[in-house]
Amino acid sequence: RQLLAEIRIALAPVVSAAVAQDGVIEGAEVEPLIDLVLGKAEDTGALVSADVVDLICQQIEALHREDVILVASKRARAYLRDIVRTRWSKIRVVAQEEIASRFTLTSVGCIEVPTEEQRRALVATL
Repeated sequence: RQLLAEIRIALAPVVSAAVAQDGVIEGAEVEPLIDLVLGKAEDTGALVSADVVDLICQQIEALHREDVILVASKRARAYLRDIVRTRWSKIRVVAQEEIASRFTLTSVGCIEVPTEEQRRALVATL
C-alpha cells in the first residue's frame, strides 16, 4: 500500500484529472486530527474504533453529496478509502499530495470532529 501511495503521487496529474472538472476539484478535506488517527492506523496495521468510523460516516452524510471527493494525507488515504467504499460507491478519496499544481481544490465541506468531548476522546487514542 505504501508503494501504491508513492506511485499515485508520481501520477498526480492523472489522478487529479480523473476527479477534476474543468481544472477544479471540489473536495471535502479531512481535518488533521482524524487524518492523524487514520494515518497512524494505516502505519501500524491497527483498526480504528467503531466510534471513529461512525463519526466519519456521519460527517460524510452531513455533506449531503454522494459523489464528493474526500481529500486526506497520503498516509490516511487508503484507510479512509477502505472505510467509505463499503458504503458509498461514488465517493472518491485522494491524497493532498496527489493534487497536481495545475488543479485547484475548492472546499465543499470538511470531515471534522464536531464536539470538544469527541475531540478529547480521539486525542486519548493516540
